[in-house]
Amino acid sequence: MCVGVRDTSIFARIGPDKCNRALEQPGTRKMDFTGRALKGFVYVSENVLTDDPSLCQWIKECESFIMSLPPK
Repeated sequence: MCVGVRDTSIFARIGPDKCNRALEQPGTRKMDFTGRALKGFVYVSENVLTDDPSLCQWIKECESFIMSLPPK
């Protein structure tokens, strides 16, 4: 999985190494829909996804992480 939509936010799989930095950005929070934070995932609020370039940047971050994973 790369990126998805939940309610009015996206969830972005950016990898554990980038999570702390991502969580410093406005409109982000830990992805914790089960009560426990999922490693390597963040929610990004619709408030910061106000234009196509903003959304595309998050998708590129996700793609970059996914492409770094070994094939299954």
